Order: sequence, then C-alpha cells, then structure tokens
Amino acid sequence: MNEATMTQWTELVQGIQAQQPLYADDCFVGLLLVGFFVIAMVLSDRKNFVGNLLGSFFLARKNTGEGVKTVSTFYMKMGLFANAFMTSALFMTMYVSRLVGAPVQYPLLLALFVGVLLVYLLKQGVYRAVNWVFFDKAHTAAWQHSYADWVLLSGLLMYIVCVAAIFFDLCSRGMAVLLIAYLVISEICLFFKAFRIFLAKRYGGLHLFVYLCTLEIIPLLLAGKLLQIFV
Repeated sequence: MNEATMTQWTELVQGIQAQQPLYADDCFVGLLLVGFFVIAMVLSDRKNFVGNLLGSFFLARKNTGEGVKTVSTFYMKMGLFANAFMTSALFMTMYVSRLVGAPVQYPLLLALFVGVLLVYLLKQGVYRAVNWVFFDKAHTAAWQHSYADWVLLSGLLMYIVCVAAIFFDLCSRGMAVLLIAYLVISEICLFFKAFRIFLAKRYGGLHLFVYLCTLEIIPLLLAGKLLQIFV
C-alpha cells in the first residue's frame, strides 16, 4: 500500500468527530440538578402545593381561582415555570444536536429558553384576546389560570423526559418517541380541561377549535415541518 493512500485514510479517520454522551455534558447535568432541587422544594411544601395543583386542574370545581397568594406560593410557581421553560429548551437542544450529529451549542440552548418563554407569553396574550370576544371576564380568568397550571404540570413531565434522554443517552429516534408520548399525554390533559370549560357554553365547539386546533395543534405541525426542512 503506497504512502499516499495511507495518508488519505489517516486524514479521514482523524476527521471523524466522536459525539460525547449526553450524561457527560456538565451543563446538562447541572441543569437537571437545578430542576431537581426546584421540584424537591415544591414537593416538600407542607400545604401540598403540587397536590392542590393537580386537584384544581383535574377535578370539577366551581372556584378555579388562584386562592390565597403568599410569597412561598409565588416562588414555587416561578420555580416551576422556570423548570418548564428550561426543560423544554434543554430537550429541544439535545434533539437538534443528535439529529444533525453536531456538538451541543449552548447559545442555542439560551435562545430556545427565551423563545419558549416568548411563545408562552404570546399564547396567553392571544388567549386573552380571543376570550374577550367569546367569554366573560370570570371564565377568561379561569382559563388563564388553568393554562398556566397545565404549563407547570407539563414541565414536571418534561423533566422526567429529559432525565430519561440524558442518562440513557438516547439517539434522535428515541427522543422523538419520548417527545410524541409527552405531547400526546400533555395535549390530552389540555383537551380534558378545555372540554370542561368550553362545552358548557353555546359556541363551545368553535371556541375549542380556535384554542386547540389553531393555537396548539397547527403550531406543532408547522414546527415539525420547519424542523424537517431546515434540519
């Protein structure tokens, strides 16, 4: 074998970039630890904050207000919101890096965190505008509160998904399976709450279509299509 062939093979082997396991990334593990401490703090609340959150979301109650506002409740909600946005951005960053086979880009993680936050604020603003047309003020506040609770609860589920993806070092296909399961479960919960609120009114079917089809399902389909085209 001549020297030119040996040199070419050596260059090709040296050009292969081995992708490190997800659990070897200190940033990912550190974010999971931060989320763990936030969730542990919330679960250790003596007033059973998570239990009350689950009860107010899934049980049929006439009073769906926020109840008594305290400093501890505010901090727990902010912590769960941060966990929901952080885990969503973390999962999307891992999925994109696995899909393209490139090293993790931390600026992308920060940009996705800000993007998820802006999307949540935008959707709440659209919900408020739509409710102003179709609904009264009391029911508008009830749905705003219910949607915020849904984000908090789905953030807890997304944390479990991120832990599984990182410590099992899943490929893009495995992450896609977890993502589909997460979306199915979370959207079913949102449908459940929406049926309770919307179908009690005259134009409930139209309201349900505007909310869940226009503002939930269609954006997911567009995001998947854009990801397929550009990635």
